[in-house]
Amino acid sequence: MCEFHSATVVHAFTAAWEYQCCGTPVSVGDELTLWHVAWDEGLPGNDAYRRVQPLDWYVGHHVTSEEEGAAEDLVRVLALWEAHSDLDFRAGDDGYYAAARDSGRLVPITTMVPFDATWAGDDPPTPPARHTPREPQGWIMELEVLRRDG
Repeated sequence: MCEFHSATVVHAFTAAWEYQCCGTPVSVGDELTLWHVAWDEGLPGNDAYRRVQPLDWYVGHHVTSEEEGAAEDLVRVLALWEAHSDLDFRAGDDGYYAAARDSGRLVPITTMVPFDATWAGDDPPTPPARHTPREPQGWIMELEVLRRDG
């Protein structure tokens, strides 16, 4: 008798900045080897998408084996969405914009294409105002784990 193994399906977020420099298009059906770490909703901006799609992983070109908890797995892309959110200015020593809590919106797509995002023509407001960029802040991928290497 054959042993049955159910597929593991996870949802992962990839930030736009990770793919602006060195990303390649990813399409539904592609098999990829991806570096990832566990999703941490406690980080600023990481709670924007929790109501529309709970997340398991953060995937990125800059995640390496040197990061605590990092793993590299073979996956198949089952679905893709552009991840849009409002951005709130976070004051501090190095003020920055982060995704606003519960502001996430998803747009289904078939191919994740990197873009060269700029603020040109879409200048950010003077802090501490909220900003709604036209480009996605990243992508959410539904992934079937084919082989766990990490």
